[in-house]
Amino acid sequence: RALPVPDHQVAGGGGGLTPLQGLLTDPASVGVCHGSSCSMGFCEDVLEAGYEHAARSVPVRRCGCLGHCDEGPNVAYDGVVYTDMDPNKMRALLARLGLSG
Repeated sequence: RALPVPDHQVAGGGGGLTPLQGLLTDPASVGVCHGSSCSMGFCEDVLEAGYEHAARSVPVRRCGCLGHCDEGPNVAYDGVVYTDMDPNKMRALLARLGLSG
């Protein structure tokens, strides 16, 4: 399921970019949430699938909480959060978005 990034997750303080803001300003990057709820949902497996199947030119990285915690693991790309991810869904998402390697 594709959802917008919650507004409260985008606001940062201290003048620098939060990890999520950095992700949103780099639309070519795929972020895999490593918040506590997503970590319990095997986000590391989703991250590994991203590393293995994304094109070399597409950075896949850990990021902070993306919201939608009860629907994780979550992945963000180009300002959209994809929920309830698993390794197979990650591979399918990368293919659908034209990001497979």
